[in-house]
Amino acid sequence: MRVNDSNRAPAFARLLNAALMQDLEAIVDAAIEVGYLDASDCFNARMTIADMVMMAAEPARHSGAYDFAHSRLAQRLGEALYQLRQREVFQRVPPADVLFLHRKLAGIYMLCARINARVDVRACIDEVLDETTSRALAV
Repeated sequence: MRVNDSNRAPAFARLLNAALMQDLEAIVDAAIEVGYLDASDCFNARMTIADMVMMAAEPARHSGAYDFAHSRLAQRLGEALYQLRQREVFQRVPPADVLFLHRKLAGIYMLCARINARVDVRACIDEVLDETTSRALAV
C-alpha cells in the first residue's frame, strides 16, 4: 500500500526502523509505502533498493560518532543507483516530496563531510524517538 503525501512520515519512520533492525522484508514493505518501489517490481530491484536503504542508514546504524569526512557513502549510493538503472528495467522516480527530502539529507551529509563532522547519529535518532514516545504517552 502506497501512502499519500500527508501520511509519508510514519512510512519513513517504519523504513528507518526496518533499516536499523536490518529487516529486509520490512524495508521492502516500507519502501513500497514511501514510493521507492511498487508491489510489481522484480525481486532484484526490491533487493537492490533494500540494500541502498541499508547503505543510506549506515550513519544511523553506526555505533558511536560517524565520521562523515572519511566516508564514501554518497559516492557508494550514487554508484549503486547508477548500477540499478543500467542493469535493471527500473526507472521509477520517487515522489516529489521524497526527492525534496533526499536533497535536504544530501545537503546535510555534504555539510557534515565538509566541516569534518563526527556525529553520533544513532544517539540523535534515539533522543528524537524518546521525545516522540514521551509526547505520545502524555496525550
